[in-house]
Amino acid sequence: MTRNVAAIVQARTGSTRFPGKVLSNLCGKSMIEFLLDRLQQCEIIDHIILATTDLLEDDKLSKVVSDLGIDVVRGSENDVLSRFVLALDNTSATTIIRITGDNPILDPNLIQSAVISFINSDLDYLSNCFPPTYPDGLDVEVFTRAALMQAHKKCTSIYQREHVTPWIRESKTLSVGSFNHN
Repeated sequence: MTRNVAAIVQARTGSTRFPGKVLSNLCGKSMIEFLLDRLQQCEIIDHIILATTDLLEDDKLSKVVSDLGIDVVRGSENDVLSRFVLALDNTSATTIIRITGDNPILDPNLIQSAVISFINSDLDYLSNCFPPTYPDGLDVEVFTRAALMQAHKKCTSIYQREHVTPWIRESKTLSVGSFNHN
């Protein structure tokens, strides 16, 4: 049974506070490998895509991830929303999970529960971080492909395009919910 669920991981190596953190060693693997291993434990996810920048500094990140058999798209450093739209070209998924590459301790069961709640809802967007219901590092955002495309077409704010989902959450036309699985 195909649910058409894609996890899009946004990551880059150009962090100003901790350059290269997604490639740093965490328990014998790079942080991004650790995160991708955890995502691959989610049976509900049909497709995982890394959305990174087209900067030369992200060539190594791109290679590491593509060598793992994960699709990679590359685009604007600051317009992360446009990178998500590029990722849609690689998938027919109708349900999208936004994952940030610097959260390697994601809980596969939590992601699974959030996606199931989303699929069983009539929402355009569901998250456990707006408002926060879990500690930082366990953030999960799930939304429809249509909501992402609407954001891409209508969003003009630099801040909103960099952070992908604020336009969706603040939209008066889309349905938004919070997830807190006990």
